[in-house]
Amino acid sequence: MFNDNDIPKTCRYAYARVSSKSQEENSSLQSQKEEFLRLGVPEKNIRVEVGSAADNISNLPIFDWILGE
Repeated sequence: MFNDNDIPKTCRYAYARVSSKSQEENSSLQSQKEEFLRLGVPEKNIRVEVGSAADNISNLPIFDWILGE
């Protein structure tokens, strides 16, 4: 990952993804977000998406956007 001093907190982004709506509604997504917050990623910089990793990247627009950043 990174050391706390390597990347300024305002420049930290995270991508949380689950494959299904049922995972979105259980604790899976929340657990990911909590871990990112623990690592110092500001909540406003956590991007969340529901979609299978097997999907074409065009079906994962948030992931595609992060790759472009």
